[in-house]
Amino acid sequence: MFDLDGLEQVDPVALEVNFNIDGDVLSMRCPREGVTPHDVQKSFEQRGVLYANRIRFVLTDDGTRTLNPRSDTLPLTPAVIKLEGPGSVLTAVKAILGGGARPAASKEAKPPKKAGLGPVQRSAFRGYQAELHCRHAETEAEYLQAANERRRSREEFLRNVEVRRKEEQDRWAREEAEWANRRRGQLPQGRS
Repeated sequence: MFDLDGLEQVDPVALEVNFNIDGDVLSMRCPREGVTPHDVQKSFEQRGVLYANRIRFVLTDDGTRTLNPRSDTLPLTPAVIKLEGPGSVLTAVKAILGGGARPAASKEAKPPKKAGLGPVQRSAFRGYQAELHCRHAETEAEYLQAANERRRSREEFLRNVEVRRKEEQDRWAREEAEWANRRRGQLPQGRS
């Protein structure tokens, strides 16, 4: 009824690999023995982790040795493999492996940092603001003075142009009158 002969040949222990990601040890079940880092990278990419091929697998049990993604196989459960790579990729892998919530034992919770400036930085910033406002007021006064100077210069130029234009009109009128008088003197007496 039951075939128990093949049961002794199969190891009942699940095939798992342990990864150390930022101090958290997370495990992953493997489909078979002899899994390479490249296989794991492909698995992560199939689950939606972009740039999973940038992850480095570092074996820390026998010194520090980076595993070759295509030729080295991952050691199983008692060994821990450290994952190194870009932070966003490691965060995505951590979320996939179920490590989204940080275990309390791995790192102590630090109190949140207060946002904002301290009293020294605040006073330095206020001094900087005051200096900036003074400079702005000075440059604005200089700009207004220069604008007034340009306006006065333009008005003087226009007055000079108007005076020259009137002088030129008067000169033309005098010359025209002289020309007309000379012309009358040159005409024969019978014509007027």
